[in-house]
Amino acid sequence: MTTAASVLLALSVAAAPTRAQDTSPPPSPERLEPYTDPQQLVQIARGRRPNLYCTGSGSPTVVMDAWFAGSAWNSAVVQPAVAGLTRVCSYDRAGEGWSDPGPLPRTSSAIVADLHAAVWAARRDLGGGRRPLGALLVVVLQAGDLGDVLSPFDLQSADDLQSAWFQVRTELLDSVAAQSEQGVRVVVPNSGHNIELEQPQAVIDTIRQVVCAARAGTVSSCE
Repeated sequence: MTTAASVLLALSVAAAPTRAQDTSPPPSPERLEPYTDPQQLVQIARGRRPNLYCTGSGSPTVVMDAWFAGSAWNSAVVQPAVAGLTRVCSYDRAGEGWSDPGPLPRTSSAIVADLHAAVWAARRDLGGGRRPLGALLVVVLQAGDLGDVLSPFDLQSADDLQSAWFQVRTELLDSVAAQSEQGVRVVVPNSGHNIELEQPQAVIDTIRQVVCAARAGTVSSCE
């Protein structure tokens, strides 16, 4: 999850010893209804139009990217809350939701390139532009549970394997946060791969902090 006006919130997954408990109800039919039709199809190449769903107003614009094989509806709980704060757009990845398929293989680089192209194509609606992270606030939310990521076989593996997996994931997320002088990694308890659905308030609160810092130009005024 990134913002078009150069602040960043990333959702990711890392190991933990216990399985997450889904403490939030699923999105209601009313919240899911806007995601049942295409909203804004932006042309990024011949025969390729990713779907964006934008609500709210203000700057910076928050762009919400779903996890692997996910789509804009994953933002059905968080997006309405963020829309009351600023402009927010959710996004269907290639071949998901209402977005046209993309060329294979669907590597991480291809997924990132698609998102950049979609944001650039819709820049008049999104506002802002690409800037280096520099001293901007970067918050990486790390899942506090591995239970919905590993198979039952993996869960029975030795403790040292889980510890190694946790260390690798943590180092990766720390490297993302380190791209900014004000980057920070935050572990969200009782969450797995779908932090925005399992612990939506944690995501909403963090977005609020990042948006405040972007507007104020300092993190201290938003604490």
